[in-house]
Amino acid sequence: NDAFAETAEVASLACAMAVDADGGPLVVSYGDVLFRRHLLDMLADALAAAAADTLAAIAVDTAWQASRNRGHGRRPDFVTGSRPYGRGATIDKVTLQAMGCELGGRVDGEWMGLVRFSASGARRLAETLFAWQSEDAQGLAKAHMNQLFNRLVAEGNSIRVVYTTGHWLDVNHVDDLVLAGSFV
Repeated sequence: NDAFAETAEVASLACAMAVDADGGPLVVSYGDVLFRRHLLDMLADALAAAAADTLAAIAVDTAWQASRNRGHGRRPDFVTGSRPYGRGATIDKVTLQAMGCELGGRVDGEWMGLVRFSASGARRLAETLFAWQSEDAQGLAKAHMNQLFNRLVAEGNSIRVVYTTGHWLDVNHVDDLVLAGSFV
């Protein structure tokens, strides 16, 4: 993204999608996030068990109240799922209802900045980004990932929520670098 300093995350994703010719499944992760490998397996498993029309699976930390992103000048991506975390939520197929730094209703977790799109989901993502660019290039340039996910859901797409607790670290500050040393 040549305009990285003037744009937000969705613009960078749109740049990447414009040159991706693979057409297969797609993993998107923030570059400053460390996560345990098993989270990738959990997302792949959730997509494999989901209905064919499911676009993606997102990793959501249920310990959002303890998030290091709260109060540090960063915009946390809080999530409301079709049901909150609990015994049944690990068996039932929980879907994304809303994502944002402030939600008017129930908060079920914090998105970790890690998502896996199915092959058809990656194609749908590219179509959505292309349409958004065509209709509102300025809006896309300033859009954050939570806005993209909310748009995909509003268009009737299903996105699975995979609940977990911990197993990731968002590296934003010097003290996060110290924690990163013990994380790996």
